[in-house]
Amino acid sequence: MSHDKSLDVPFLALSRFGGPLAALVLLASACGGQGPMDEQSSALVKATSNFVLTGVDAQTAAPFFTCTTATETTQLDGGTLATTNTAYTAVFNGTDTQNGVTAARSWQDKGKLSVSGDTYAFTSPGHGTFTGTLGNGTLTVSGVAYCGGTHTLVYQQQ
Repeated sequence: MSHDKSLDVPFLALSRFGGPLAALVLLASACGGQGPMDEQSSALVKATSNFVLTGVDAQTAAPFFTCTTATETTQLDGGTLATTNTAYTAVFNGTDTQNGVTAARSWQDKGKLSVSGDTYAFTSPGHGTFTGTLGNGTLTVSGVAYCGGTHTLVYQQQ
């Protein structure tokens, strides 16, 4: 099956919808007593927040998004997002249909994250920067350009 590069998209669903649950886990461990170095190591631990995709634009049930080109149809059926205070991993799952053959697909995007209060700035390598706002456990990410439009992704914190 050939791959249509025009479907490569920025961030989240849109860096290619993706699949298996992915999480960033950064761990630091200390052995023995709590000396000054141990305290520094503990300060390096970054908590991970996990989110599940619950909608794209006004669509709140799978498929969340469908993009059709002359050669391919791609559907986004779900996704997850794991964040620390400095990085993110977005994973999406869906299907890709070419020449009448449909196959399950997963896509992943990793990048830098800057958090200031409830405002998130995602920097996706090669795809630009997207902003998000967290409120009442819902992360809304805006400005995601894909398939001829700009979209909003909605995640629920787990």
